[in-house]
Amino acid sequence: MAPKVWGNIADSSTEQPTLADVKVRLKAAIDISAEVERLKYITGGAGQAMACQQKSD
Repeated sequence: MAPKVWGNIADSSTEQPTLADVKVRLKAAIDISAEVERLKYITGGAGQAMACQQKSD
């Protein structure tokens, strides 16, 4: 499940987030969703990095 990326800012204020904040939140949500999908088919990013490191040694 993707994280909530819109709505009140984390400090519970009622101000609208800035465009930069929305972009950061959306990018994070995309990264999380992509990793969840990736894990269904291949090794996770951290595990994949370790495998590549071992192969290069």
